[in-house]
Amino acid sequence: MPPRNRELMINRLIPPAFVLISAPDRPPTRRALSQRTVVGRSPVSDLCLDHLSVSRRHAELFVDGGQWAVRDLESHNGTTVNGKPVNEQTLRHNDVIGLGAFEMRFELENASTENLELAADEAEEPLVSPLRGAAPELSAQLFAQVLAFGKDLSEIPSRADRLQRLFDLVLSPQIGGWWCHALNVEQRSGPLAVTLLCPPRASSAGEQRTPHISRSVLAKVLAANEPVITSSTGKLSHFQADVSMVDAASPVSAVVCPLGPLRESGSGTPHTDAVVGGEVESSKAIELLYVTLPPSVASVQWLALIGLAVEQFRHADSSAAVKAAAEERAIHDREMAWAREIQQHTLPRRKLTRGLSWAWRFEPCRIVGGDYVDILIRADGKTLLLIADVAGKGVQAALIASKLHTIFHTAEMHKTLPQLIDSADRYLRTTLPSGAFVTLAALLVDPVSGIGSCINCGHLPIFALSRAGTSRILDGGDNFPLAVGQADYKSTPIQLVAHEWIALYTDGLTEMRNPAGEMLGITGVREMLQKLAVSESPLPPAEDFADRLLAALETFRQSTPAADDLTFLLIRRE
Repeated sequence: MPPRNRELMINRLIPPAFVLISAPDRPPTRRALSQRTVVGRSPVSDLCLDHLSVSRRHAELFVDGGQWAVRDLESHNGTTVNGKPVNEQTLRHNDVIGLGAFEMRFELENASTENLELAADEAEEPLVSPLRGAAPELSAQLFAQVLAFGKDLSEIPSRADRLQRLFDLVLSPQIGGWWCHALNVEQRSGPLAVTLLCPPRASSAGEQRTPHISRSVLAKVLAANEPVITSSTGKLSHFQADVSMVDAASPVSAVVCPLGPLRESGSGTPHTDAVVGGEVESSKAIELLYVTLPPSVASVQWLALIGLAVEQFRHADSSAAVKAAAEERAIHDREMAWAREIQQHTLPRRKLTRGLSWAWRFEPCRIVGGDYVDILIRADGKTLLLIADVAGKGVQAALIASKLHTIFHTAEMHKTLPQLIDSADRYLRTTLPSGAFVTLAALLVDPVSGIGSCINCGHLPIFALSRAGTSRILDGGDNFPLAVGQADYKSTPIQLVAHEWIALYTDGLTEMRNPAGEMLGITGVREMLQKLAVSESPLPPAEDFADRLLAALETFRQSTPAADDLTFLLIRRE
């Protein structure tokens, strides 16, 4: 085939790509992709997704080595492919890319067998049989070449580059391949769906020939999930594969090998059969190397040789995946350590507070948590005491908790308690993802007089505990959680009694379970606090009370794993 015709064919075999974009409460839209498309919230992005769950530069879709891929651009909420978080991932037809509240279905135009001009073999002919028979004899030179190939692959980080190196080997004069195709073959209902993983390549001898790809050979390899050899001549020895490719314009043979495991169609998960209506419905896919060869090398030795090279490729793929996972884990652990250190710096610092004794504890159930606890001393002498619980766990909740820290530490401290909460609510409503909210309880008090105000925004009740073992609930008004749209927050006047303990806490206490599965609950927390608050003179330090409360909680929980962040704040007016 003349070089110009080959170039035109390869360009035709790389179909344009599109994404079908969907999100809640928005109609689906279809957008064409350029060879590098940046997706983000910024109006200057190539593809703008105007939503707070999407970062300004969230991800990019691009062509690498003839394959489409997606790369996360250190976005706030991350990028997923078919539900799995990724940093960079090669894309297949119908892969679903997740970016915040949006899903984008990746589509290749005419991604079907028509792109490859597959031969329609006669169904009644025996087409392909798996390799059977004696072990092949390999020359020392070819064996050494394949072993060196495997060693070279271990030094190549990109799968696209490793695939090109496999093409180099198979098209080399020593092996004599004419054409190499890397294909993704899917079987749902109806005809096979076949797409290119990268542009095909030909040797100098192959450029003079039109590539032949057999539809029935692909179907057989998909069914058998093992390497096969085919020939249009059918003149193979009894121990070789039994094949007929009747539409080939000239004598040709082919070796077809799986490049990866059989998997569920449209995903990266291993294949399983689904039962629908009492019958097994198969939906499977596989990546294949399809090598067209002269009929003179249609032998079991060449099948074994190319199969060995493909096994080297698959081993390099597995090793690269393990290495990438280890590197990803190391990056994740390092980032989590930094996040934990940052969160620890947002916790209250030990300082003298005139007229108040206080202590807190904060134990995230993961590396970082979504609880927020703080004490701020204002210039007017009043003290602001806060506890909040962000809906959710882990990094996203921790980021919102850090926002709360910033909001209250930069607020105008002359404001009333409702004004402070209202400012925080307005900010959170414009920055939080859809469905996120924060429960919060706060006191603003004069430590000397004990006079102040209390607000409760959908949080757990605040307990005031006497030394006699009784308790009362501080009224914080009837307010919604933050970021759900309440227009006006209201607080309630309070009077703190001298030597009375005030307990603020999160649902990591109330939802704690013991080995029997029993939940502690609000009543259990209240009773536990009442027992611990009983004391004679002199009054115990706040840190001692916090230690005894933590020990009581551990006694209740025993070996049961923590299901939520555990946070509490204890205050006593002297």
